[in-house]
Amino acid sequence: MIKVARGGLYQNWIQGKGLEMVKKWAKLGLTDEQIAHNMGLKSVSTYYEWKKRFTEFSEAIKNAKTIPNLELENSMFDLATGNCYEEITRTIVDIKTGEPVRIEKIKRKVPPNPTMQIFLAKNRMPEKYRDKPVEQTDAYGNETDTVVYLPEKDPKE
Repeated sequence: MIKVARGGLYQNWIQGKGLEMVKKWAKLGLTDEQIAHNMGLKSVSTYYEWKKRFTEFSEAIKNAKTIPNLELENSMFDLATGNCYEEITRTIVDIKTGEPVRIEKIKRKVPPNPTMQIFLAKNRMPEKYRDKPVEQTDAYGNETDTVVYLPEKDPKE
């Protein structure tokens, strides 16, 4: 944690080396609360106030968080759809040279996670996958009944 004299504390963080440190923390995936703590701020609300007041500061943090946010989204997508990966189980090394002679790998499959599928569907396509269905209305704004079409019975039955 860096200690700075109180008079004009924000000036040490919204430009120069201070801003570079904040951007580095954001790129590493730290939360706003963690960044504020690293800056030595007693309250995270001060950090949020600076983001509102100083657009360059806010934009720098937003841009720095782009990569960790994309990595998070990719991980969530992989978890939702399932994925395969190779795991090295054993490496056999030549005793004389110390070089690997054979590397044994196993392919592993991570099954899709239904909870993550629901989460992503609700957040990415809320109009289609919401908990409460949208009320159906006619052209005059009157509520209409939901019609469910069932297949007709086979006359042979």
